[in-house]
Amino acid sequence: MSRFVIGDMQTILDHGPAPECPNPFNLAAYVLGAAVDPDKPALCEVGHATWSYRDIRVAVQGAAYQFEQSGVQPDHKVLLRIGNSSRFPISFLALCWIGAVPIITSAALTQSELDRMVPQVRPDWMLAEDGIAVPTLRPPYLPLPDLTAGSPRDLPPRLGDPDAAGYIVFTSGTSALPKPVVHAHRAVWARRMMWADWYDLRETDRLYHSGAFNWTFTLGTGLLDPWAAGATAIVAPGQRPSFAVLAAQDVTLFAAAPGVFRQLLRTDPHPLPHLRRGLAAGDKLPSAIRQAWTKATGTPLAEAYGMTECSTFLSDRPTQAPGLMPQTGRRIGITDDQHIAIDGRDPGLMLGYMTDGAMDLPLKNGWFVTQDLGKTNGTTVQFLARTGGLLNAGGFRVSPMEIEDALSQYPAISDVAVAEVAVKENTTIIGCFYVSDQDVDHETVNRFAHQHLAPYKQPRFYQRVDALPRTANGKLDRRALPGLWRPE
Repeated sequence: MSRFVIGDMQTILDHGPAPECPNPFNLAAYVLGAAVDPDKPALCEVGHATWSYRDIRVAVQGAAYQFEQSGVQPDHKVLLRIGNSSRFPISFLALCWIGAVPIITSAALTQSELDRMVPQVRPDWMLAEDGIAVPTLRPPYLPLPDLTAGSPRDLPPRLGDPDAAGYIVFTSGTSALPKPVVHAHRAVWARRMMWADWYDLRETDRLYHSGAFNWTFTLGTGLLDPWAAGATAIVAPGQRPSFAVLAAQDVTLFAAAPGVFRQLLRTDPHPLPHLRRGLAAGDKLPSAIRQAWTKATGTPLAEAYGMTECSTFLSDRPTQAPGLMPQTGRRIGITDDQHIAIDGRDPGLMLGYMTDGAMDLPLKNGWFVTQDLGKTNGTTVQFLARTGGLLNAGGFRVSPMEIEDALSQYPAISDVAVAEVAVKENTTIIGCFYVSDQDVDHETVNRFAHQHLAPYKQPRFYQRVDALPRTANGKLDRRALPGLWRPE
C-alpha cells in the first residue's frame, strides 16, 4: 500500500493489480463452469425446490435456445420484469449466454417510474410476468421460457471480449432520476476480489441471502459468486429470515442489509453451529448491530461498501479488526474535498452510464470520482455521507452516520436516523428519529448524546416513530425523514 499526493487526490490506497480477466469470456459460462460435481445443489429455494448445477445449466441453455428462436440477437437489450423466483436468474444468465444484454429492474417499480427510466435504455425486448408493472411504451414481448424444456442441442455460450456489455442496472435514484449503468461481462470476474477480502468464500459454503433476486446485492453476492465458486446458494422467496431457517439450512454465510440483521436480533436467537460469518452491505452498518450479532451468534458481522457503478470494493477483512479496506487488486483514492474515487481501470467499474443509446464513463484524470464522501487514516476508509448528505450543525459539516452510530448504542433504541429539519423559514436543526419498544426519556437520551458526541453534533429534538422509512431492499430513505417531524 502507498500513500502520496497526486493532483487533487489527497490520498491513494493502492492494493496491487487486479486479476486479469480471461479472454475470450462470457459471464454466464464463467458462473456455471466452476462446479466439479454437476449433481451438487446449486440453488436451494426454501419451501420450493432445489436445483443442482446440472439443473441450472440445462435450464439456462434451454432458455437461451428459446430466446434465440424468438429472435433475440447478440447485443439486443432485454427488459426483465420478473418477480422473485428462479426464473429471474435463469433468464438473466440465459440472455448473457447468447450475448444479449439483460436490463435488471425491481419488480416493485410502478408504471410511472418505469416510464421515466426505460426510455433511457431503449430495450429491444421485454420479458414480463403477469401482475408486474410494465412501461406504457412497451417493446415486443418475449415468451416466458419453459424452464423444464431444456435445449434440443448443446448450445455453446457466446464467448467474446470481456469488455463487451453484459447487463444494465439502474442506480437507486436517491438524489435524481435513476441512471442506467452498463456493466461489462468482466464485472463478474472482478467480483473475485471480494472472495478472500470480504466473504472468505469456499466451495463448501452454503450462502443464504435475504434479498430479492432482482437486487444486484442478491444477484451478485447471493447467486453469481457462490455459483462461480462452486458453492450452494440459498434463498427463501416470500419469507422473512429467521434463526430457525439459518440453522435448518446449515448456513455458513448469511448476507443481508443491516436492517435485516436488526430485525433478526429482535427475535430469540437459535444456535447456528455452521455459521462462520455474516455479510452486511447496502447501507451503513451501525456498530451496535455488529456487536449484538457477534454476542448473539458468536460469529463476526463483516461490512462492505460499494455502489451500483462498481459493486463492493471496500470491506472488512476476515483476518483483521473491523475497518473498511480496499480489497486486494483495488486502487482507491480520496480527493482533497473528501470524495471517494475509484481507479478508472478497475475491472469492476462500469462501462458507463447510458444516455440515448450511448455510453459515457465520466473520468477525471483517470479516476471515477463518486458522489460519496469519506476519509482515511492511510489504511482504512470511513464512509461519511453522500454529497449533499452532510448535516449543517451551526456551520459545522457533520456526517449523519457518525451521530447515528453513537445513538444506536443507547440500549432502548432499536433503530435510529438523523436529519436536518426546517423548523421555520431559514432555520434548520438536527433531529433524531428513533424506533423503540418502550417509552424513552428524551432527557436521558440527551445526556447520553452529551457523553458521546460534541455539542454541535447532538440532536436538538428526539421523536419516536413506529418505523423508519426504508426502501424495498431495506435501505434507509433519508429524503423521507424530515416529513416525519411533528412539532410538539
